[in-house]
Amino acid sequence: GTVFDESHREEPFEFQLNAGTVVEGLQLAVENMAVGERAIVRCEPKWAYGELGAGDVVPKRTTITYEIELLSWRDGPEVESDDLDLETYKSSLQGKQVAKGSTAHYSWSEGGEELTLTMELRDNQRSKDISVEFKASTLRIDAGGDTAPVQGKLRAKVRPDDCYWIIDTDGDVPLLQVTLAKKGVFQRWNGVLRDE
Repeated sequence: GTVFDESHREEPFEFQLNAGTVVEGLQLAVENMAVGERAIVRCEPKWAYGELGAGDVVPKRTTITYEIELLSWRDGPEVESDDLDLETYKSSLQGKQVAKGSTAHYSWSEGGEELTLTMELRDNQRSKDISVEFKASTLRIDAGGDTAPVQGKLRAKVRPDDCYWIIDTDGDVPLLQVTLAKKGVFQRWNGVLRDE
């Protein structure tokens, strides 16, 4: 076959399990190896690059063979929550949003460590018009004027001292962006308030 990567013959390749940074077949092999063990791992397309391949490097529907030696391993970062959601963790490591949605008053997007709530403001609304109160289990946002406050019990706890808000005026409409720092990192909320 064709060798498509020899870059790690001299310098070891390091990756984190369950982060989606290597093909699934390679991950399954490594997580079942002992330090010092060598293996030849044959990954059929469904365990490698699948129907799409990897650009010009790996054609579609190609079986990949790896020669590997597990030199060492170490534990990953401590998980601060018993409610760890593995998909949330993987998406966060890849820099992707975990979930997003909207209500009648705002939209939200969720990452592994934070959740961001976004509300449209009127052109004449300024920071002096806005009041945001962060507590461990509750949130209250009052944008003033005839805008109804957003308030209620959060779906999970936050770290109030790490929460913040800004007004984004880069677009056509000014936006209030409220960032909630999750206390249970990598816990999936799927929304902001419990009663929405």
